[in-house]
Amino acid sequence: LSSEAFALAIDPQDRILVGGKVNHDDLVRFNGDGAVDLTFGLRGHASLSYFSDMTIREIRFSADGKVWIAGDGYDFQSED
Repeated sequence: LSSEAFALAIDPQDRILVGGKVNHDDLVRFNGDGAVDLTFGLRGHASLSYFSDMTIREIRFSADGKVWIAGDGYDFQSED
């Protein structure tokens, strides 16, 4: 993570998903032993490039194992 973690969830396979106030990598997943899970996203990191600045506040898992996140963010677009 680039900055601060605000959300943490453990999936049924005991992998840890962390998100928070980020600038580059929005989600990072770790194995139960604490090592980065290289099978997740791009070498353990998944980027959500919807906003220029984003804070992930909640992480949940659906019954079929999909990851759901909630948070807030904004885009740094200038208006000319």
